[in-house]
This record gives sequence, C-alpha cells and structure tokens, in this order.
Amino acid sequence: MRPILFAALSAVICIGCKQAPKGPSQSDEVNQLLQEKRERAESFMNAQNAADEPQALRQDATAPPAAPTPAPPNPPATTPTPAKAVSPEEALKQSILTGSAKLAEDGLMTMETILKERTESPRLKKIISLMEQAASYSSARRKNHWRVTHNSDWRKVEEIIAPLLKAFSPKRKKRRAPVMALLRTGVEMVSRDDDYERSAGYALIHRCLKDVGPQLSQTEKNRFLMPLVSRFAIANPVFERRFLVEVLGTYGDRIFERFYVMAALTDTEWHVRREALNALSKCIEEKRGCGFDRPSAVLLNTNHEDSRTRAALYRLAGRAQIPDVVSWCAKHLDAGPLSQPCRKALSLVETREAFDVLYRWLKARKDTVESVAPGHYAFRDEFKTITPYADFHYAKDRFYTLLFEVLGQELRDPHATGGIVRSMASLKDTKRGLYIVRSTRAFYEAKWEKLEKQRSHKFLLAELDKMETVLTRRSKSKRKGSR
Repeated sequence: MRPILFAALSAVICIGCKQAPKGPSQSDEVNQLLQEKRERAESFMNAQNAADEPQALRQDATAPPAAPTPAPPNPPATTPTPAKAVSPEEALKQSILTGSAKLAEDGLMTMETILKERTESPRLKKIISLMEQAASYSSARRKNHWRVTHNSDWRKVEEIIAPLLKAFSPKRKKRRAPVMALLRTGVEMVSRDDDYERSAGYALIHRCLKDVGPQLSQTEKNRFLMPLVSRFAIANPVFERRFLVEVLGTYGDRIFERFYVMAALTDTEWHVRREALNALSKCIEEKRGCGFDRPSAVLLNTNHEDSRTRAALYRLAGRAQIPDVVSWCAKHLDAGPLSQPCRKALSLVETREAFDVLYRWLKARKDTVESVAPGHYAFRDEFKTITPYADFHYAKDRFYTLLFEVLGQELRDPHATGGIVRSMASLKDTKRGLYIVRSTRAFYEAKWEKLEKQRSHKFLLAELDKMETVLTRRSKSKRKGSR
C-alpha cells in the first residue's frame, strides 16, 4: 500500500510543476511550494506508519491463539525393584560372620592396648629369645604348631617361668606382676608375623593360664584370649588354627560362642571344625555360660556332610539338648563312624523320643551274636548310654526291666556284665537296684556252684557285692534323711 501512495503523490507533484508558470520571478515561490509538498508527504507517511503499527497489534490480538506447544512426554513410570528376599539361613550366616568380625576387631584393639602396657626386662628378653629359637627349630622341621613346646629351648623357658607361676598370688602385687608380664609377653609373640612364633605365644598363654587361671577372674582371662581371635584370619596353616581354637576352648567363656560357630561353619579343614565344636561343647559342659541354638545346629548340619564334623556336631547338639539330633542319629546307631557319637548324643538330649530310640535299639541288640560273644565288651558301653534315663518317669519301668534281662544273660562275657553292674552306681531307685543285684548274684552263684570259678566269674561276683554295699548304704542314708 505504501508504494501506491508514494506514486500518487509523485504524480501530483509533477502535474503541479508542469502547470506552474516558468517565469524567472516565480522560481523561488515554486521551490518553496515544492518543499512544502515534500514535507506534507513525509508527515503523511509518518502518520500512516504510526497508524499501521497498532492495527498490526490489533490483528495479532484478534488472531486465533496459537496451538500450545505440547509438553515433552513424561518418561515411562518404572516400578521399584523389590528387595531380594533373604532366606533365614543366609540371614543367620551373616549374623554369625558379623558377630565374629566384631569380636576380631575388639581383639585387635585389646592387643594394641596390652602391647602399650608391656615393659622390657632382661628376664623377658631371655624368654623371648628362647621362644624364638623354639619356633625356629619347629619351623625348620615342619612340625605341627602345637609341638612348638617339644624341644630343649622350650624346656629352658619352663625352668624360668615355673617358679613365677608357683609363687603367683592374685592379691599381692609383687607376685602378681611377673605373671602378668609373662601373659603380655605371650600377646607380644601372638602379634608376630611368623606362624610358629605366634604358636609359641599361644603356648605361653596356655601354660600361664593352666596354673593361674583358677585364681583369675574370667574377665582377666578373656582379656589375654581376645588377641587370639584377631589372628585367626591370618593363620594360614591348619594346625596353627587348630591350636588357637584349642587354647580358646580351654579357657574362654560365652563371648567366644559366635567365633566357634564361625570357625565350624567357614573353615575348610575338618580338624579346625571339629576342634571348634568340641570347644563349644566343653564350654557348655563346664557351665561357663555358653549356649548353642537350634538354627545354628541345622545350618551346620546342612553345610557339612563329612562324618568327622557331624560327629562333633551331634555330640554338641545332644549336650545342648537340641531335639533334631534324634532324627539325625536314628539310622546311625548300629555301626559306622557316627555310631558312637550318636549314642552319646542320644544319652545327653534327655527327651522321651531319644529314650524310645535307644530302648528299641538296645532291646533288639542284646540278643545279637555280637553282644554275647566271648571277649566282646562293646555292649557294656552301649548299654551305659541309656543309664541317664533310669529315673525319668517315662523310662523307669522299661529301663529296670531291660537291666534285669541284660544282667541275666549268662552267655555274655562276665567282664562285660560286671561293667554294666558298675554303671548302676548312679541309680536313685535303690530298692529296685538292690532287688536286681541280689537276684543276679543268686542266679550266678547257683549256676557256678559246681564249677571251678574262673577269673571272670570272680570279677562279676565281686562287682555285685560292691554294688550291693553301695546301694545299701545309700538306702540307709535316705531313710535317716526322711526321719
């Protein structure tokens, strides 16, 4: 539109020029007129431009709204991945490993504290020198680590420490301090890098606690045993680990429970696994506060199938009175590497199911050829496994009936029968016991009356006489106590 207006204005200006007079007097007026027209044209153009701008804005305002820009698509919703379910067995295993690792860390800190307390003396320097020589001797001959004490250098160590241990008094500082220094020296040897030198440290701690352990509190003993736990992870030789566990099991209490279970669960050598389980069993037997739970027993039984480990496990489970041992052992009583451990376990578990299994097995076994063969004494030990149940209400009648039948089997070797008579010393029912003893003695006296009595015959009759005396005295003491 603007070019058309500009062309029209130019044409008007040209027409005006052609109609204007061309005289010389009018040239200035003509120029002035042309200048005014140009200015009017420019002002018109400026006004037109100013009018066009709001019109464009109005057109933009009245124009239909532009389509909204679509938002970027949302990422696809991802469902959270559910946490992987952990089985109870795996959770228990992690708990055992975590507890053992914490114990090893505490042992390392305890060792550092003891080493800071340690002071040197000429006597201790000599002891360390002799122990290093003993370790070097055992290492050169590749002996088992517990045999680090089997040489002349260790005997010299014994000569030095024996008077100190004998003079120990827990309340007198002068007699207590040398022994504490010996125990710190043992910890210093335990901190060494050489495996035989560490074993010498285990042996020194073992030797000191053997003599003075009963006079020390359990807390004091545990303080010198804790560093041994921190050495288990770096003890590569199998017999070093076994020696370490043996020392802990001899003097440690319930704080080492998780360590024993960890060693039995993760160690690759049956020597160490068996020693760890025996250590825990000994701790329970001596009532040092240890325990053993059913989930740990099931986990160990599942992870280890070798008879050496299971034999120690079944004895431990029986002592801890875990009822699963009945089903584990029911098929192993007759023969095999698990027969004796299973009999021992069933005698310790003290449940009706365990007694039923032992009773049925012994009732069938007492008539076998092996149990009555001359010179065969195994049945004597087999029968002793049921004796702990003699005075339980559910076992009393069946036990004494079986005992009477077994003692009356004349085909059995008299030495084996005499051994069964000896086991009657633990019976509480003296009335039944005396009746069985007197009846058995009368039976054999009548049977051997016309025979020349052999040594085995005399042995059995003598055992019957002794047992009658024991039970008679016990019966009299009970009558006096009841008055």
